[in-house]
Amino acid sequence: MRRILVIASALLLSGCMTPIAIVGPSGFQLHGAADIEMFASSFTATDGTLTCTGDAPDGFQTKQDRHSTITGSVTCSDGRKGVVIYDPDSYSGRIRLTDGTSADIVAGDAAKAINPPAPPGGSAPK
Repeated sequence: MRRILVIASALLLSGCMTPIAIVGPSGFQLHGAADIEMFASSFTATDGTLTCTGDAPDGFQTKQDRHSTITGSVTCSDGRKGVVIYDPDSYSGRIRLTDGTSADIVAGDAAKAINPPAPPGGSAPK
């Protein structure tokens, strides 16, 4: 019985990975995953050159207790920083970087539906 409780506790405390896509100006796209946990959440997305990571310290509480929007920070590998405002009910949000760049962020099935652009001389992975 004790072993079952330990395993169940570990599963409850571990995050759930979900796909994300970030779509910015001129069609730039970053693809990655979000680690959605009850008390803190984070994401990483890349296009192979630029990588952006973010976190939301408040995480995703239960549907009844959570905030209607979640605000977190974003840091990109090129030195830019910013803020993400995310609506967990619509699985979407907006990223605003300090240089004025804005991008949309989507998660789950909406992110899966956004295909990465085809590499030069090739076709997009499926």
